[in-house]
Amino acid sequence: MKHDFLKPDLLARDLRRHTLSNLPYWIAGITIGLCASAYAVIFKLLSAFSLRFFHGHFWLWAIFVPIGFLTSFLLVRRYSPEASGSGIPQVMAAIHYRDRHPSPWLNRLLGLKVILVKIVSSLACVIVGGDIGREGPTIQIGAGIFNFVGRFIPEAAADDSKKRRALILAGGAAGIAAAFNTPLGGVVFAIEELATDAFREFRTPVILAVILAGMTAQWILGSYLYLGHPAIYKIHLTSILASLVVATVGGLAGGYFGDSLFKLMKARKRARTLKSQLYWLGALSAIFVLMAYYTHGLPIGPGVEGITNILNHHPQTGFWAPITRFLACQISYLIGGAGGIFSPSLSIGANIGSWFATLFFHGGPGSNVLVIVGMISFLTGMTHAPLTSLVLVMEMIDQPTITFPMMLASLVAYGITRMIHEHSFYERMSENYAPALMAQPNAAPPVEVQPH
Repeated sequence: MKHDFLKPDLLARDLRRHTLSNLPYWIAGITIGLCASAYAVIFKLLSAFSLRFFHGHFWLWAIFVPIGFLTSFLLVRRYSPEASGSGIPQVMAAIHYRDRHPSPWLNRLLGLKVILVKIVSSLACVIVGGDIGREGPTIQIGAGIFNFVGRFIPEAAADDSKKRRALILAGGAAGIAAAFNTPLGGVVFAIEELATDAFREFRTPVILAVILAGMTAQWILGSYLYLGHPAIYKIHLTSILASLVVATVGGLAGGYFGDSLFKLMKARKRARTLKSQLYWLGALSAIFVLMAYYTHGLPIGPGVEGITNILNHHPQTGFWAPITRFLACQISYLIGGAGGIFSPSLSIGANIGSWFATLFFHGGPGSNVLVIVGMISFLTGMTHAPLTSLVLVMEMIDQPTITFPMMLASLVAYGITRMIHEHSFYERMSENYAPALMAQPNAAPPVEVQPH
């Protein structure tokens, strides 16, 4: 006698049911991969153009900087204030408040209009050399695509909170996987940064979304490493001790970066009128142009090419290099347009590590270890997500021989940054997107509260 589960008709029915139930996830994951790939190509082209523009026609470039910054800001202000900044705080807020408020509020954070404004605003900033990244915006774009697809899933359309949360988590994780070409990083990011509780309920859609988005991006862009394949020499005790120093400094710098940027954003929000906003933009543009002039273009763009150059050629990085990129990223974020701080944070960390490598090893063997430790420690300090920072960089460089120094760096940096503030920049910024505050656009800037 045959068992029921071996009957062909039952197997076919179950297969059809599972296929239909997972089809929206497949479509959304592939869509994110396509969007992330196109966004990455355009972003890279415009970033390279901005550097050529600076070197070839400085004074013309200087005129266009405030125009680009103003365009980026006005697009967000006029069409979608929820598209401003990185996008990660918006996704965090959508996950946190999903149970208490209806779909219209959620669609304001993750709607299709937000996606379009996010892309155009960030491109308007990077085309004039803004020190912003595409990774944070890609996370919000991914969450927005999954939120849209949720309308066609019966459980989610019926406002099932668990299903909606699963969709947002999956979209965010898929976004970072496709942006960095780091599938494991996408899963870890969803666990550590977006949802610290009950991840088990959502692991299937998250992993499925990560796989499909990552495979699609790889199919288009190729199987590449985000930062190439830098040479790593044998690790000695001196390298370990130097790594501890870099991890401490990187964690402090990342923590103070997030803390100071949060406070500056609060001050920025006190500028209510368009006139006062224009004063801010004018001042920020002038400072950015002067910094670029006196550092020969160092602060232009997110700095990914600079990281690759540091890892492969070990240039002698001066003391002012990480400070310049630190300030340039904050200026670019403060203009009020769309743009992330993930890849700029990696660039700041790489420059910190490179300066110490110049100090300790004169740019010779052992330098790359400190550069990598600098990236992990600064990103950990800024995000308060040591595992995400560790896994992302590990997947970017494919160097398992220095896993232990990298792990040590992430833990040291996390301990240091917690001394500066208990919560990350993203967590604190997510409070600005609470439904009550979004319903009162003219309300005073929120006091700092503890994320739930």
